[in-house]
Amino acid sequence: MTTEDAYFWSHGQKVPLSSSNEIAIDLGAATKAGLSRDQLEPIRHKGRDLPGQLILLDAAALPESVRERLDSVGAIHPVYQTEDNTTLVVLPEVRVELKDPADQERLQDLLAGSSTDAVLEETKPGRVVLHPKSGRGADALQLANQVVEEVHPPVAQARFVRVVRRPDQDLR
Repeated sequence: MTTEDAYFWSHGQKVPLSSSNEIAIDLGAATKAGLSRDQLEPIRHKGRDLPGQLILLDAAALPESVRERLDSVGAIHPVYQTEDNTTLVVLPEVRVELKDPADQERLQDLLAGSSTDAVLEETKPGRVVLHPKSGRGADALQLANQVVEEVHPPVAQARFVRVVRRPDQDLR
């Protein structure tokens, strides 16, 4: 899936996503990858803090070498805009609700044949979370769409951080 044809499913409807000039840096993943606090501090000042140790910033604010290093370790998550101008950061997690055992089998079959390698975690009976091994939000979005389109569970969606901009505030 390219950023030009990105989408997600909500209540049986395909929701188109527009690419954004922004990216989200996962500070936890960057730290695990060996970036020091001194290397990360300038990044924090260029962007906006979001929940979950995320920094939202313009992709052009990072030197290409830093962006490539962060991306190579799954520390960059894609950012999209919805039609109502909501900003969505796509995290590397897919939440799925299954209604019957046949759904579980279809999901297992899908994962076995998918190009996205993922770990399945059952959180409650009928509820699972898929974690792409790549640690990439883009892989989670692709996997969530694949699950909806091939398994047809009641719910399957990548985990998003939604940033709703208020017209009376500059959030930067």
